Amino acid sequence: MSFDWAQLIRTTTGRRSTASKKSKAESQAEDPEISDSNPLTRDDAIVSAIRQTPACLLTPIQFFVSISGVLALAFAGFPDPIVSMKEQLTQISNGLVSMAIEQPNSYWPMVYLGALTSNDRQLTLDQLESLTTMSKKISFRLNKLAEKIIISEISYVIFSSRSLEKIVFRADIPLHASSFGGSTDDNENETAAAVEFIPDDQKSAVQQSLLASEQIKVYIKEVSKPGYRSQWFRSYCQETTLAVFVAKYLSLIEVISEYRNAVDKLLPGYYNWFENDALHFVIRNVR
Repeated sequence: MSFDWAQLIRTTTGRRSTASKKSKAESQAEDPEISDSNPLTRDDAIVSAIRQTPACLLTPIQFFVSISGVLALAFAGFPDPIVSMKEQLTQISNGLVSMAIEQPNSYWPMVYLGALTSNDRQLTLDQLESLTTMSKKISFRLNKLAEKIIISEISYVIFSSRSLEKIVFRADIPLHASSFGGSTDDNENETAAAVEFIPDDQKSAVQQSLLASEQIKVYIKEVSKPGYRSQWFRSYCQETTLAVFVAKYLSLIEVISEYRNAVDKLLPGYYNWFENDALHFVIRNVR
């Protein structure tokens, strides 16, 4: 499967940091039960599909340079239950609920970490080669995380910036947890119950995209494209999406911080980084 990398980034999503004071809408969203005043009312079919999906185990595999120099973290692919849920959402969008067409930014899981500060910043061929080499080197640290990346909830988000650093409404919807045999706080039970199997087409899509990003002399054309700087991600844009936030996975955030520091040392002043609380990957855009 080939990807339109420009479209891949153009359709990403955004949120306000939890360090800020929560809005009334955010506070109400902490309980995702559907009510007349809740934005979930119109999307109860989506909520139902999420709640029927088993918890999953995701595997982060590589930092990489995306179009226009945006830096991202790729995962090995969506596990089978998420793929099935996404197929169900497509069926829902064809009938019960009006949804936007799925965009390439959610074809497989990735987290956007940061973007170049301005159009005045542009990576040279040598810089791209050095950055790609360093990204692959630090990616080995992802194999030694102290915790498993268990996805036990999906967030329904109405955002006002594509970076998810500004949020209008958020509801964290739990995935199906009956197989845990108890509290989902029990990490051992969660790990045992979480589904890890990734379909081959998911694995292939991720690997093809990562291999393309390593063909430096060809890929520099994509990296050199203007736009998609940090201001674009942070400027006003209100849409609705389904996302998984990753800030709670502390060992992952630790490696991400190490990666940021290495990039800043290699290319000082080139990148603005998105807030930890906003880091996420997209399951599917809603509207």
